[in-house]
Amino acid sequence: MTPEQKRRIEQRDQAGRRRAELLQQIARGEKNLHASDDNRTRASLDRQLSGMRDELHRLDSILTQDVRETFGEFKQRMGCEHIQLGREDGFFNSGCHAAPGSFLFQNGALSDGLTNHYEPPPEQSVLLRLRKHFIETQLKREVAAFNQFKSSCQQQAGYHLNNPMSCPSPPQNAADQLRAGKARIEKLRTELAPIDREIAALPGEVARRAVLEQKREQQQAARDDLTEIISVNI
Repeated sequence: MTPEQKRRIEQRDQAGRRRAELLQQIARGEKNLHASDDNRTRASLDRQLSGMRDELHRLDSILTQDVRETFGEFKQRMGCEHIQLGREDGFFNSGCHAAPGSFLFQNGALSDGLTNHYEPPPEQSVLLRLRKHFIETQLKREVAAFNQFKSSCQQQAGYHLNNPMSCPSPPQNAADQLRAGKARIEKLRTELAPIDREIAALPGEVARRAVLEQKREQQQAARDDLTEIISVNI
């Protein structure tokens, strides 16, 4: 590694640390912005957030400069679990596209597995949905593996029961494996619950539910009117 490469890597590491700090500041700023009713305060917060996002854009450009991280380096820097998305696991939501074949990290980062890597998104709504997709994909795979293994063991146990001399029994620790699988599934469901609550509390989701509730009330009022009209007979 040349001195220039080392310098750029150090610069990238510093940018990564500063980026993590900025993400936290932006999240707090967005929360304060949504909570404030004072126009002057909102304008001030909006200017601060705009400056932070400009700095974030500059840091992102540093993190994707000529000296690109290998996938192994990116994994090490992310420091969290990752999965490769299958053909049925592609994700597109809120302007974020995670293509089948790409690698999704627990913290919301993405990579093509080569040299194109994407830091966790700064937008809280996108980040939460990527984290949700990560857990849901894991959960789907764990449930499928559990059901497949259980079905296989039940079938093998039936064959063994009918013909013990020719058909081997299921693995002796089959029940333990199933219990371990069940524990992993329950853990993922537990991890998913608070993320679902955070998504439900996002301003956009709150507004969407309010619109749906208003529509439901209007439809119910129309049905009530129709029922009342039908009930009037001569």
